[in-house]
Amino acid sequence: MSERGLGESKRFEPLSWVEEEINTLSKNETKEFLLKDVENPTGITIVAEDDTRIVGFVLGRINPWRVSQLRFMGVTPTYRRKGIGRSLIEEYIKESKLKGAHKVSLNTTPTLKSAIRLYIELGFVPEGFLRKHAHGMDIIVYSKFLV
Repeated sequence: MSERGLGESKRFEPLSWVEEEINTLSKNETKEFLLKDVENPTGITIVAEDDTRIVGFVLGRINPWRVSQLRFMGVTPTYRRKGIGRSLIEEYIKESKLKGAHKVSLNTTPTLKSAIRLYIELGFVPEGFLRKHAHGMDIIVYSKFLV
């Protein structure tokens, strides 16, 4: 791989997205947007806080076919390995069931090995592989069947 290609893939490293998203979620206007999104019957937004600081979150939506698509999940680096990610996903699964979903689906990159271990521990199975799909990165589709 060329230096240019390597730099491009590093620029889109998924772990950097988490910190950026958490910083965005910490803004007052974003909190107001999320409160409105919580009222959406198909949306699922779960936030983990330490006092008033957002330290983790999960966002998703249930599509018309009753598949809950977990769109983004992240925990700020200093709060990782404390069970927050597991708790967020478990709560997301519960909410998905309550809202009538028969399946939870998510996308991840093969480089996020600790996240993949967590998904597998929670009963997710790989359903597909997308080569150079998002920002030139490979994507694995994982799903958990709820019925």
